[in-house]
Amino acid sequence: MCKSKSESEDSGAEKSAPNASSDLNTSVTGRSLWDVVDSASTNWRRFLGLSALAFVVVALVLVILLLSGYAFRDSGLEMELLGEGGFVIKAGNSETMSFLLSASSPWANTGYQIVAGDSLTIRASGRVCMAVHRLIEHAQKDTRPEHAWVGPSGMTDEMRVLRKMRDTCRQRYLIEPDLPYGALLGGISTDGTVQEPDTVFLVKDSFDGIAPGSGYLWFAVNDVILNPRNVRAAYDTCGTLDPQDTLARTANDIQSERYWDIWYDDNIGSYLVRVQTSRKRESLISWLY
Repeated sequence: MCKSKSESEDSGAEKSAPNASSDLNTSVTGRSLWDVVDSASTNWRRFLGLSALAFVVVALVLVILLLSGYAFRDSGLEMELLGEGGFVIKAGNSETMSFLLSASSPWANTGYQIVAGDSLTIRASGRVCMAVHRLIEHAQKDTRPEHAWVGPSGMTDEMRVLRKMRDTCRQRYLIEPDLPYGALLGGISTDGTVQEPDTVFLVKDSFDGIAPGSGYLWFAVNDVILNPRNVRAAYDTCGTLDPQDTLARTANDIQSERYWDIWYDDNIGSYLVRVQTSRKRESLISWLY
């Protein structure tokens, strides 16, 4: 039986309708429902896998830290904090002390005790300026300051030439007049409260040798320090040492106020000092007994 032209067109339209709907769905979403479900399932499995991997990594890190803690404890390492801002790490007969020395401290007690005959290895770094007000004055004038920053080895002869005649007088009243101005000094005192150590030695940026005495270890920057014995002579000879200094006083004022560290109050900067000691004698004694 022959179909009319109109019937054939209707039939073709009916057959093509589902395909058109499918094409429309694909063109709108770009993915079938199964693809969406499968993708979500895959992403979820991937998320679980990554979570499990992250958990394993965290667990391994915790185990490593735990084992490291036991290793540190079993190694015999000990840490001790010092009252003046330093700390000591002890390992058997070897000890390492670190201390930050302010340039404004005439003598700073580290709180660390050494024994005569100990092997000492000292290293220091940092920079200090012995006249902060001079820096300010030159900064206001945009000129190069005479008082340069110096390291633990102290002021060189070339630097001293630039400091004019006032340092000729000041040099006499340094803690150690024969040692460089601004240099790092070490001191040892059996009394942890005194301001003048029994033994003084030059450290600079390094010291390798035997402890020259027993007691508390002190450090200082080599600068003018006054006391009842020298304050009158210092001011009678040099006037105020430098009349333009911020805290210039008469000898009577300083003596009545006991302001012996007046020349340290205009210092800024610091030296980081690291001290390593080795006490083989104690190891030998403990081995014998």
